[in-house]
Amino acid sequence: MKQRNIAELYFCKKSMSIFEILLIVIAVVSAFACFFLDGGIPTGLPIFIIATVLLGVIKSKKPKDDDIDTLLKKILQSNNIICTNNTLEGYEYKNTILKKRKDGKIISPIYYLTNVMPDSNNGFTFYVNKINLFDSSVEKNTFNNNGEAKLSLIDEEIQTNLGKVMISYILSDGSIVSPVSLSDYNTEQLVKKITQSK
Repeated sequence: MKQRNIAELYFCKKSMSIFEILLIVIAVVSAFACFFLDGGIPTGLPIFIIATVLLGVIKSKKPKDDDIDTLLKKILQSNNIICTNNTLEGYEYKNTILKKRKDGKIISPIYYLTNVMPDSNNGFTFYVNKINLFDSSVEKNTFNNNGEAKLSLIDEEIQTNLGKVMISYILSDGSIVSPVSLSDYNTEQLVKKITQSK
């Protein structure tokens, strides 16, 4: 049987397994026995300690946000992909599983890193890197609008496994170039520069 990688465990696992719920119930019942039943401490306390330790071990083995960040950095480094001031980042939200990080950011296993370079025709060249965290693959595409096509930003609300979420795309004459996360000032300024170039 193939072992699941860290991204598959992070995105596809439920937040709590049946075993974890059972351990919580055992810990609560044994704590109740310790405090409220005569003679409950000799039996309840060891069971409570064992259940609590097992819960801690299970929780420590689950992939965390930092593990996904480390995986992404490894993929970027091994494929010589760099971020600059002219880089757009985004996640694919359509037809994939999403996860909400502890910092509130919504991510998916499909990550886009797009380097934008101005060209001599008042246009832009987009070097789009589509990264699949499940298999660590990188699909590279280049798009050049030569200053001819109108570039725009579109926001779309879609239904996902987390409910309704907003996604933004850079479009060139109606065709999607790349999803983009408008998460900081530099990104917003770059998008403004791209979409107001004509």
